[in-house]
Amino acid sequence: MLVAKTVSQPPGIAITDPSKIVRALDVFILLINFGLLIAHFIGAVVSIWVTVLASGAHRRMLLASHHPLSAGKTLP
Repeated sequence: MLVAKTVSQPPGIAITDPSKIVRALDVFILLINFGLLIAHFIGAVVSIWVTVLASGAHRRMLLASHHPLSAGKTLP
């Protein structure tokens, strides 16, 4: 919508319709939306990273608990 407003304005001609003017609020909303999009992407990446770390630690813990030396047993 912001690009459409900008492209629809002919250069050098006075704008008589105030709804076609790109306002500072339009740019501010665009920046906020972009920031929220980036924040959600970063959150998703961090969530996946933590899940991978947790599953790796869980896997190592399970493997260690099935090891004969971990339960105080001695090898034959």
